[in-house]
Amino acid sequence: MDYTSELKKLHELKEKNVISEDEFNDQKESILSKMKREENKQQKVSTSTLTADPDAKSKMIAGLLGVFLGGFGVHRFYLGYIGIGVAQLCVTLITCGFGALWGFIEGILILTGSTITVDADGKSLVE
Repeated sequence: MDYTSELKKLHELKEKNVISEDEFNDQKESILSKMKREENKQQKVSTSTLTADPDAKSKMIAGLLGVFLGGFGVHRFYLGYIGIGVAQLCVTLITCGFGALWGFIEGILILTGSTITVDADGKSLVE
């Protein structure tokens, strides 16, 4: 909408004494408030298209690390869960490799979005 032309027309009406000074001011404020609302809408739209936190961890990377290196707890280290990562590493070593199934299953669950949807800082994983 072209608010400048509306303001020009309004000013012309005031100059021709078709409307009073009070009417001019009221309508001018109305037009200016419409302009501000539209600007705010445009700003909200542009900020809503921003991407997630640049420090957020990738769901794909975490899942693939879990699938391929889950027995060593690498996916948990990546996400910041150091304690569980160490536990997975120990279980894998103690069970002569059978504990790696734990990390493999977690990797698949991360990829499907079933479990572990946030990192250790509570930030959501990005696609």
